[in-house]
Amino acid sequence: MSTADLRKQLARLEAQIMHARRALVVFERQRMSVQQRLHQVATFPILTLPTEITVEIFTHCLPTPDEWLGPLPKLRHPPIVFLAVCRAWRDIALATPALWSQLHLRFDTIPVNVINEPGKVEKFGYFFPISRIRDILHFYAPRIACLEINSSQERVRQLDLGAVAFPLLRYAIIEDNEWPADPTNPVPVFTSASQLTEIALLDCGVQSSYVLPGLQLTAFQGRIDDLEFFTLVPNLLQAKCWVDLDCHVPDLPAVITHARLQSLTLLEFPSGDTSIDILDILPYLNLPKLHTLDVAAMKHDMGQSIMGFLNRSQAQLRTLSVTVDNVGHDYYIDWRECLARLDDISLEHLILRPCEVFLRMLLRKNWANRVPLPRLKSLTINESPPLSYEFLLDGLTFRSSHLESFRISFQNGTFLDDEIHKWGFNSTPGHSKAKLCNYLVKLTKAGMSIQIDSKGRKKPVLNLVGVRRNAS
Repeated sequence: MSTADLRKQLARLEAQIMHARRALVVFERQRMSVQQRLHQVATFPILTLPTEITVEIFTHCLPTPDEWLGPLPKLRHPPIVFLAVCRAWRDIALATPALWSQLHLRFDTIPVNVINEPGKVEKFGYFFPISRIRDILHFYAPRIACLEINSSQERVRQLDLGAVAFPLLRYAIIEDNEWPADPTNPVPVFTSASQLTEIALLDCGVQSSYVLPGLQLTAFQGRIDDLEFFTLVPNLLQAKCWVDLDCHVPDLPAVITHARLQSLTLLEFPSGDTSIDILDILPYLNLPKLHTLDVAAMKHDMGQSIMGFLNRSQAQLRTLSVTVDNVGHDYYIDWRECLARLDDISLEHLILRPCEVFLRMLLRKNWANRVPLPRLKSLTINESPPLSYEFLLDGLTFRSSHLESFRISFQNGTFLDDEIHKWGFNSTPGHSKAKLCNYLVKLTKAGMSIQIDSKGRKKPVLNLVGVRRNAS
């Protein structure tokens, strides 16, 4: 084919391409026109719902308070996302005050170049005057469902939170950032918040520095400096608190009884200083309805204390979180007796940071008498000491008839490398690894979910979901 013929063929192809492009433009315009007509006449089923039902759906989609307290504004989450779907949803969302009862502003996330550009952001002082904040809170109080305040006790006093009604408020956080607080002149807060059931006093906040609506509280988190606090909150169901050695306690053998508390957690000192001792308050309490106890922050063995508490309270404990780090003879006797007591009340969930002796006592299968916690359903071991995998599997197999969930996190190293030699098999590490994995798969087929991890890793090293057991 000559050069002239090739040029003619190329010209024909270019003409065809141009024609196709023009046709494509026409088709695009026609498609857009049809789409517009469709949106005008089509009826989307979800848009036929009554407004009341749509509002209810929107309300159930709202994030929880913890989700709102993340590092960035949730522009793609409800309720903001409702404004971008369609005009009907936008109108419904804007006309529903309950959707806008949570306000989360982060000025530090505004880019510096935006702030510096004239006309982009209105100038404001870094700190709002306390009077201005008070006016804003009082004005929007009827619409606030969750409130977090990071301020000192004296500034909270100036906000006058006890003089305004919060009809929708359900959850409140006061993060007191100045030490010390003044318990001799407590601040009344939320005295007219009929829906408020949860309060958290964080950082330096202490319970005696505020007058709380105790009769309606069902959940509390914060520092307690007087155990008489439990007598002021008779309907409390959950308490997460840290109690230092200066806390006022009753004179033994007198104890404080709380008839409804179901969950008690003793927290570490808020500053993260693990050298500060926490007061063991179990000897001073009688909690007959308690089913969840977390004393993992305590730095001394709790065997005798837990056993005495259970004997006194007759609580039907179901979940226990505890740290066991002593290896003395007295410790062994105390915890053996404590495990027997826990067996009597059918403990189902155990979360612990153990020493090796205690772990072997819990998992070994050659018990002469009764095995501790035979009905245990869930076992979580955090920061486990080095452990023979063969011994671990023997213990899991021995408990496989009832144990449904097992999680273990090792202190150092990763799974199946630095500890593989402890298997005890006269074979290559690869064969040991395969044998271990086969054992674990058999346990999951029997119904046990297994998660094995190493400290510092973001994802589990091994995560196997058990096959659901048949109901019997």
